[in-house]
Amino acid sequence: MPSSEPGPGDGSGGDRRRRDTRRRLLAAAAERFAEKGYAATSVAEIEEAVGLRPGAGGLYRHFASKEALLVAVVEGYRDRLSLVRQTLAALPADDAVATQLERVCLALVAFLADERAVVRIGAELAALPTTARLVIGQAWDEAHGAFADVFERAGVAPARAAALGVAALGELAHYLEHARTFGTPPLEVPLGAFLASWQSRWARVVEEETTL
Repeated sequence: MPSSEPGPGDGSGGDRRRRDTRRRLLAAAAERFAEKGYAATSVAEIEEAVGLRPGAGGLYRHFASKEALLVAVVEGYRDRLSLVRQTLAALPADDAVATQLERVCLALVAFLADERAVVRIGAELAALPTTARLVIGQAWDEAHGAFADVFERAGVAPARAAALGVAALGELAHYLEHARTFGTPPLEVPLGAFLASWQSRWARVVEEETTL
C-alpha cells in the first residue's frame, strides 16, 4: 500500500521522513526525466516510484510543481559541481599549470560519470523550461570557472583568465561530445593523447600570457 506523508505535527521523526521523501523524489525524477524526457514524465509516475499514492498530490507537499521539481534536480547538480570547483581551488597553487589542468579534467570527468542522469537531462536542453535551462547554464559556468581559476592562480588577469577558461573547456567538451555522439573520438585520437596535447598547449598559453 503506498505510504502517506506525515502531518506537520509529527515532530522530528516526521521531519526526517519528509526530508527522506524529498530526496527520493529528486532521485526518482532525475532518473525518469533522463529516461523518458521531462515532458513525457508524469507527476503520478514519480509519486508511484517513491511509494506515494499516484495522483493523490503527495509530490506537491514538497514541490510546487513538476517544473519546480526539475529545477531542484538541476540546482543540486549545479551546487555539487560548485563544491567540486571549491575543492579544486583549495588545492596547492604552486603545482605546474599542466598538473592543475589535469586535476580539473579528471575531477570533472569523475563528477560527470556520477551524474549521468542529469547530464542526459541537460542533453535535451531545448525541451526544458527556461528556469531549468538557466540553472544548467550556471552549472556550466562553474565548470568554466574551474579552469579559469587555474589560469588566474597562475598570474593571468581575471577577465583574460575567464576567457581562457571558456576556450579550454570548449575544446575538451567538443572532444568528449564527438566521442559520445559518434562512438569514436575525433580522427580516432585516443583520450590520453588528446589530453596530453591539450594540457601542453594550455600551459604554453599561460606562459605566453604571463610573460607579455
